[in-house]
Amino acid sequence: MSARARWIALGVVLLVVLGVVAIYWFNTSLASVSLEEGGGRRTWIIQLGDSVALAADEVRPDDRYRCELDGSSYGVSQTPTPGETRAAGPLTVVTAKDGDVTLSCAESL
Repeated sequence: MSARARWIALGVVLLVVLGVVAIYWFNTSLASVSLEEGGGRRTWIIQLGDSVALAADEVRPDDRYRCELDGSSYGVSQTPTPGETRAAGPLTVVTAKDGDVTLSCAESL
């Protein structure tokens, strides 16, 4: 194998490794939110200190939202209408005008 071929092979391997790392990083950035389904409704759950943005096409009007901390939980019973904010304890659920939803569970009340 020539030196040029080795450099090309090394470059391809490096790109593959970087691609795998990027895919892992993007997938684990959503790990701070979990989704439970039951009774025909969905509940988005985040932990204390987390903040998560959900695209408008990911949420439904009847979705619920919950923040869990120290064995307790705070919840919002449905998706706020666009432009509206709802809060329960440290949990804040904001729906932007475009329908995107941001969940935040503040560190302190």
